Amino acid sequence: MVATAVSLGAALGQYGVSGWNMRHLLFTAGGFALLAAFASRLLPPGTWRAAHGLPATVLLRGLGSGVFFTLEAYVPLLLATERDAPPMVIDLAFTGAAVAWAGSSLVQGRLLEHCPRHRLVVAGALVQAVAVALAVAGTLPSTPAYTAASAMAVAAVGMGMYAPSLTVLSLTHSPPGCQGYASSAMQTTQNLGQMMVLGVSSALFNACLGAGSTDAVGYGAAFGLLLAPCALATVLATRTGCA
Repeated sequence: MVATAVSLGAALGQYGVSGWNMRHLLFTAGGFALLAAFASRLLPPGTWRAAHGLPATVLLRGLGSGVFFTLEAYVPLLLATERDAPPMVIDLAFTGAAVAWAGSSLVQGRLLEHCPRHRLVVAGALVQAVAVALAVAGTLPSTPAYTAASAMAVAAVGMGMYAPSLTVLSLTHSPPGCQGYASSAMQTTQNLGQMMVLGVSSALFNACLGAGSTDAVGYGAAFGLLLAPCALATVLATRTGCA
């Protein structure tokens, strides 16, 4: 029943942020109320306050995933609707992101295996911040469309360092026999992080358009908001390290 309530809250929240009127606001409020009431029961105690160890590790998985998949949702939309980019540019953005994620994961696993994992988390969050800056720059008419497209590949480099390191840390912090619980908590926050970060960015985008701003301003605001989870992940990464 708890999982059903969380799923319903996520669905209501996603629908709510798709528009900017009273009905959508009510759906958004109801969805986030359900998440606030029930999501913590599926996660390690102390997750929302980033307690040291597994709770902080689980929280940061949601933050990083939220940033990456929001860029993955909005950059192609920007390229197709605002920058009139040819399909090949959008294809290259997705392909480049896949290759960059795999390559970055290989490097951190083979060449940086002796580096403390929480430092790789910091590095990944900083790289994601660079990707966000590229996405913001890509909304400007004076920049080529490839600027925004490159944001996806750069963000994927950050995720290639970020996600595997957090997975290793989550297993390190898990008591014997509880690795499955840690993995499920990581997956839950990944999905919730994607929904919540994308939802808040979408709400800001729609709010800008509702206030009469241009699409480019809306995209810039939605992308700029992603700097907040990047900065938060950078600050909290030390709490994921081993004592």
